[in-house]
Amino acid sequence: MRDLLLEIGVEELPADYIPGAIASLEAQFRRLFEENRITVGSSEALATPRRLVFFCRGVAEKEEDRTEKVMGPPRNICIKEGKATMAYEKFLEKNNLTESDIFWEETEKGAYLAAHRFVPGRMTRQIITEAWPGILGAVEFPKKMRWDDSGLLFARPVRWLLAFWGEEILPLKAGGVTVGQETFLLRNSPEKRARVSSPATYFEVVEKSGLILSRERRRKVILEGLQAVLEKSGASSFHSESLVEEVVDLVEAPFVLTGEIEKHYLALPPEVISAAMSQHQRYFSFYREGKVLPLFAFVANGSFVHPGKVIRGNERVLKARLDDAMFYWKEDTSRGVERLFDLLDTVTWMEGLGSLSEKAARLESLTAFLFDGDETARTGARMSKIDIVSEMIKDGKEFTKLQGSIAKYYLLEDGREEEVACIAEEHYWPRVWGDSLPRPRAAAVGLADRADNIIGAFLKGFIPTGTKDPYALRRQANSMIALILGYEKGEVHLDKGFDLESVQELFIKTARLYGVEVLPPKEEPELLRQVNDFFEDRFRAQLRALGIPYDIVDAVCDTPEKDLKVKYRKALAFKALSGRDEFRDVAATFRRVNNIVKKAREELRVEDFGPPRDDLFVEKETKAMSREWVKVKEEIQRAGDDYDRIFNAILYFKTLVDPFFDTVLVMDKDESLRNNRLALLQDISALFGGIVNFDHIVVT
Repeated sequence: MRDLLLEIGVEELPADYIPGAIASLEAQFRRLFEENRITVGSSEALATPRRLVFFCRGVAEKEEDRTEKVMGPPRNICIKEGKATMAYEKFLEKNNLTESDIFWEETEKGAYLAAHRFVPGRMTRQIITEAWPGILGAVEFPKKMRWDDSGLLFARPVRWLLAFWGEEILPLKAGGVTVGQETFLLRNSPEKRARVSSPATYFEVVEKSGLILSRERRRKVILEGLQAVLEKSGASSFHSESLVEEVVDLVEAPFVLTGEIEKHYLALPPEVISAAMSQHQRYFSFYREGKVLPLFAFVANGSFVHPGKVIRGNERVLKARLDDAMFYWKEDTSRGVERLFDLLDTVTWMEGLGSLSEKAARLESLTAFLFDGDETARTGARMSKIDIVSEMIKDGKEFTKLQGSIAKYYLLEDGREEEVACIAEEHYWPRVWGDSLPRPRAAAVGLADRADNIIGAFLKGFIPTGTKDPYALRRQANSMIALILGYEKGEVHLDKGFDLESVQELFIKTARLYGVEVLPPKEEPELLRQVNDFFEDRFRAQLRALGIPYDIVDAVCDTPEKDLKVKYRKALAFKALSGRDEFRDVAATFRRVNNIVKKAREELRVEDFGPPRDDLFVEKETKAMSREWVKVKEEIQRAGDDYDRIFNAILYFKTLVDPFFDTVLVMDKDESLRNNRLALLQDISALFGGIVNFDHIVVT
């Protein structure tokens, strides 16, 4: 047994490249060992911004020996007139076999010459060396580049390489870099590099230098440092946990330092201060009772002889950011929100589809439709986009991600109603599937906004295809679904969802607000068909993501029902019912009903067989089924959305349908009898089809 150590030294990797890279590196080695039957102890993949490390303890010296069966030609090729042929001899020679090693293997095609051959295991060193170029090239990164003439594609240039098989060096390469015996230490350490002679000495050298290879250990050090700041300052929280995850992969030897903020900057909204710190500088802000404290923390890489100089340098950088923010704040608030609203008319929303002012007018109109003309909701919709033209947000500044929050603070600063200000912020919620939901008025504006974005994008031909979705329409449709179903933090809360009977009606009203010049009446049906198909696909995808089987999703969605809440309740109910033993049998029976009606319409070229007539039923089975059908219909109508009760009614009715099919020929030669039987089946198919489309249920 030996230990295997590999270190790929690189120029600094982006933080978000590291988790995927080390996971893929370890997975490839694990696969290599498994495929080659090489026993191993434990393995781990480690990383810092400047190195990817794979370490495996207790690796077998060679793959396991094995015996394999080799097949030769069939008997009629090997033996001719009782004598061995050239094919027989060649098989023995090629596989280094004697006649005592071979036997005849009986197969479906007859007897074939065969033998069991001993295959000694190859040396692990050789296997790793041969597999290395493929492993290195397959390390996963969001983006790769060619950095030298070797042809290797990698995220950043490889600068050094270590490869130890025990104390033996493996003859590996990484692009134009050959394996060596030196690792590079921290950039600010007195010794820039250190010699390594084995995996054990590698970890000794790294530990002594202060480098921390483990992401978990670096995270722990950072969190402990931030916790110490919390306790010392009396803060209740810091911004933010997600920033910790990013900073973990920006440093090799984390060391938390703190600096001060000049107090006059605290007049800025807390989110602005935190954004100025975190988005470019990766600084942590601290809160007490919702207010930012006049200090910040940052994670230095390594220790410093004079940390005060480092702190003052970071304070100067942050001051410049906050000066910019303060300038934008004063400029915008001095103009007032009405001036910002007027500026919406000067900015094109989408080429050919008018200005942001026109978009705001559409949102106000749609919100009035969605929220019964509520004046507060309408005002919130009209003012929801004012920050897009503000100094704080426009031109892609570092505060762009605060869109919505900035509008809220400007409205509050202008003395507007708090609910209106909150609508401006919350109508963007949820930004992604599962985020927190807004309050009802903001939900109405959010639905209007997303419907308008989807219709506008489809009008301009920006329809999502494959991985291309430049306007993030899939994400916006998902957010609409979350708003209606009340989905947040991994759970559906229908009582929190927005009541909207028909998304299709919202899309129709949205499309018509663009006017006939933009959307001629003859083009409207096709546009709405495309939009509705797109939204339906997203709804089905989200139901599947919520754990509803695909056949239940299709069965529930392929009905006339338009209310998404009703569809979801129905999907949940039929998912539960699908666990009953009788469910698939019921589905099979009523699929047969649907298929007979469908086929008869096609063959007879009849669109509608009309209502069934009792006086034309002659067989006792048909009469019984017709008589009970009236009662079953009434029971289903009384059941409402009690799907257990509905299913029990359907299950009972199945006991009458099965004998009908066993004894009655539906397609009778007598036209009146045939059409009346089809009319009854059509009535059954129509009612059940409005509840669930059994055609989609997978019957096994």
